[in-house]
Amino acid sequence: MKFKHKLSLGFLIIPLLIGITGFYALRMSKKSLEESLVQSSHTLAMDINHGLEQRLEDRINLFQEYAQSSLLRKTLSDSNRDFEKRGTIQEYINEKDKEWNSVPNKTITRLMQNIIQNNISRELRDKISFYENKYGYRVFGDIFLTNKYGAIVAMTGITTDYRQDDEEWWQHAKRDSVYVTKEIGYDESADMYSLDIGLRINNEKGDVLGIMKIVLNMEDFIGVVRNSANSGIHSYHKSMQYRLLTSEGTLIYSSISNEKFLDDFSHMLPGSEYSPRGDVRGIALSQYEFREDDESIITHGHLDKLKDLAQLNWILMLEHKKDEIFAIMVKLKNQILTLTISSTLCAILLGFLFSNSLTKSIKKLSKATEKMGKGKFDTDIDIASHDEIGELAQSFKRMTDDLKTTTVSRDELAREIEERKKTELLIHQSKQDWEDTFNNITDMVTLHDKDYNILRANKAAEKMLKLPALEKALNVKCFKYYHGTESPPEGCPSCVCLKTGVPRTFEIFEPFLGKHLEIRAMARLDDNNQIIGLIHVVRDITERKKIENAIKKAKMEWEMTFDNANELLILLDKDLNITRANKSFARFTQKSLRQLIGRKCTELIKTDHDHIKHSRKDGKTEIKAHNGQWLQLSFYPIINEHGEFLHSLLIGTDITALKKTQQELVQSEEKLRKHIEEQEKSCEITPSRDSRMKALKKELKKLNADPAQDKGNGDTNS
Repeated sequence: MKFKHKLSLGFLIIPLLIGITGFYALRMSKKSLEESLVQSSHTLAMDINHGLEQRLEDRINLFQEYAQSSLLRKTLSDSNRDFEKRGTIQEYINEKDKEWNSVPNKTITRLMQNIIQNNISRELRDKISFYENKYGYRVFGDIFLTNKYGAIVAMTGITTDYRQDDEEWWQHAKRDSVYVTKEIGYDESADMYSLDIGLRINNEKGDVLGIMKIVLNMEDFIGVVRNSANSGIHSYHKSMQYRLLTSEGTLIYSSISNEKFLDDFSHMLPGSEYSPRGDVRGIALSQYEFREDDESIITHGHLDKLKDLAQLNWILMLEHKKDEIFAIMVKLKNQILTLTISSTLCAILLGFLFSNSLTKSIKKLSKATEKMGKGKFDTDIDIASHDEIGELAQSFKRMTDDLKTTTVSRDELAREIEERKKTELLIHQSKQDWEDTFNNITDMVTLHDKDYNILRANKAAEKMLKLPALEKALNVKCFKYYHGTESPPEGCPSCVCLKTGVPRTFEIFEPFLGKHLEIRAMARLDDNNQIIGLIHVVRDITERKKIENAIKKAKMEWEMTFDNANELLILLDKDLNITRANKSFARFTQKSLRQLIGRKCTELIKTDHDHIKHSRKDGKTEIKAHNGQWLQLSFYPIINEHGEFLHSLLIGTDITALKKTQQELVQSEEKLRKHIEEQEKSCEITPSRDSRMKALKKELKKLNADPAQDKGNGDTNS
């Protein structure tokens, strides 16, 4: 078959395929359209489900935030505390509940009056009014609050019972924190259909303080359904009608005006006499005669739950008229037929024109290639077209030019090979340098993948961890060789780094290795910045830990010596402020060590004269404190290696007993001197009196020497 015949046939195949595809698409359109209705129902169900979920979560969050109020928590705590003071709590609640229910309707007792007029009740009524003004309808019915024993603490309206802990909603809310009832109820006081929400209120420790009940208007949910069904892609179906039903078939909302709230539509649910063939679950498609001379398509979308807050099991029912849904199929059929006929005629004409043009250029190219094959490289190819045939002709022309002028140089090829060898040698040397550096690092370095396998390790790691040859071994788990376990240890910071990518540095004592380790874990990333493993750098800090422990022990021993010394020990800064003191000084001042820090030393050791002052030389002085004690103060300045004054050490020794002894000796000396003077004035001094006088003078000299000796001993003891 000639090329032009093939080309013409190829052009005819195109409209033929268009026609076949179009009619096949038309045949499948009904099924696809029905599936799209199911998907549309699913999408709408998901939109409504999300809207209901968000609306319910917003309302719950509103009161969870309010539950953090300090006034509310204090009110509940006070109520619980009052009840706990009573010996028989349940008897008291039963008594008040009986009293509550014994009065006629609309009669308000003093207890009711006190509760409904307290601050929490007023705040709750203000919230109801605020949201009613904001949305134009009453969002919340009644709201009331109980303590942890089920007794009413606050309310927006009079409740039927004082005791609530025997109610199912109260028990579920206390157990589950948040509870939403399944049934739709009618709130007579608010004149609304509603859902009840139970909310547990905890203290800072997580213990129950009380339970709150919120009556939520169903209109709040109906608004979500109405807005979702009339927006987005769902607004394109003008004849679409929709209903929101409970799992029992009770009508919650309908777009059809003559259908009323809580009407029974159970006969239209999947599984009834109108149900489709086969099992229906999730999103169901039903097709049946709904009204005379009006065939409709019904789809059901099930809303199973709202974030585990409530098992509502509501059903969304969509109804479409077939005339509207399938009208587009008739239009599509006519368009496909018109397109097929038109494309066939165009294909015949274009096939004839293109085949003549192409075959003419191909014949010229064929003759030119025959001449080139005979060695006539100067042959001119006269083809001026800019299509692929023209490009092919230009390629042939360039080929002939290259054959005449291009010669491959062997020397150039040899130089290129030599350069490649040098490059390979440099790469090999760089790799060797890296491996030498890696293996000569004294710290352990290991590379891990995301499955905890050790891929590479330096010599230090191989030696300490006793690793097998990683080139041959498989599943070399890091936790086995680092920790001696069969799974990653709980709370491992390196495992956290593997998940988050955040570098971690930490110190641990590893019993399996018997060493203190400093570990740095860094994430390994690929070209797309995704985590593919870890770089693990481990340093043995066992010796450092021993030194640190020795330093801590020495510090502890010094502090014990400092604190347990009998002398008063005080460290002073350059402004005589106390930076540290021992327990003896604390007892002397009758203050705690915390109260002493930062105080002026002169405020605590009060004297009649300014004996305490700074000195950069060692010195001693004696003072008498206001409490009557005598202290010997010794100053020792502390200088750093640069000769700079840092602070000083003040040591105080109690010398009160020594001073008392000295005073007694002075008094004895004075008495003895007077006695000697009286004896010398006697008229006659006998030898015995003379020897006696010498003995008294010798005793006096000895007494004068003893106080100095005692003073010296006192300095030595200090």
